[in-house]
Amino acid sequence: MFRLNNFKVSKLIFVVLSVFIFSLALTACGGNAETPPDSQVPPEEPGVNIPDPKDEPEEPEVPDASNEEAQKKTIEDFEKYLLDYPGIEGIATLATIVEAQIETLSPEYADQMLSLFEGAQIKALERDANYGAVSDALAAKLFEREIFNREALNMVIETPSSLGDQALSDEIQAYREAYFTVETQEGMYYLVIDYDQYMNYLPGLGDWFAGYLKSMARELSARTFSDAAMIISLDEMWGRVTAVEALLSQMDNTQLPEALRSSHQNLQHYFVMLMNALVYGGNNTPVYAYDTNTMTEARIRFYDAHEFPSQTPLYESFEAFKATAKEEGYKLTDRVNSAREAIFDVVEAVYLQP
Repeated sequence: MFRLNNFKVSKLIFVVLSVFIFSLALTACGGNAETPPDSQVPPEEPGVNIPDPKDEPEEPEVPDASNEEAQKKTIEDFEKYLLDYPGIEGIATLATIVEAQIETLSPEYADQMLSLFEGAQIKALERDANYGAVSDALAAKLFEREIFNREALNMVIETPSSLGDQALSDEIQAYREAYFTVETQEGMYYLVIDYDQYMNYLPGLGDWFAGYLKSMARELSARTFSDAAMIISLDEMWGRVTAVEALLSQMDNTQLPEALRSSHQNLQHYFVMLMNALVYGGNNTPVYAYDTNTMTEARIRFYDAHEFPSQTPLYESFEAFKATAKEEGYKLTDRVNSAREAIFDVVEAVYLQP
């Protein structure tokens, strides 16, 4: 079984990202057929949590984009604001500061401001007593309306008045102002980062961070997993795997400013989840069927049609796994499990720098 010796998946990933609450679907692909990494855990039962934004700070000074020292000071000041406005209740205030200043920053410093803001959102959800759950009243209303998928949630979030309840409409609007949206899984409703709002800033960002945000928004638009099943197509999953692999290969942690390293770590977490999807599948969509211990026909065709570029660190281990699977008649054996574990040895050694 693959274990990350120095890279533990923290609770925040399962609260935030769908951002990464999508990774809860990878919880132990049980039975004897599949044994993926055991670092995924489901979210805790939600409770009540309605943001109560604080008064906004004094109008922040608009930095001079031509003056690097001024931009550095802007980032330093923003880091102080993070301490002044903690928790979910402070995120809306931080958002107003971002909106006021980010377009005046160069891509280098705009990246840092957004990454710091994202980190504040993640920390707020991680430390929230209710793990980012929406209010009981909103959850009950959404359940009553049978709002159980991304498309239906988007409609409600875009037109909260459709719920016919002013208090619930105000609650949703407060989430939107804080760059959160609502996600659902297994009858629970909880907050995740709304990366679609981050997309508004793409023209002013650096290439690497823009690519990172696009990957996060792609996951938000259609989760890889839901209710322990992979619900996107195999080709879409492959597109996500290769896009994130390219980003991690392009830049390691030591090449990034300190302010961007938490985003890089989020991408590492996401890559682990995607590689589990590629190699193991999910509880309800395993690569090897539980009843026959045989690889599904869809997976056989998919693996035959896809390979990493030869210069990619994963090329040899992935090709070795495919060759072993074929030699074993697409039956799950100890050799196959060893070949799959070897892929994650590469993942850990190459892509998961501390």
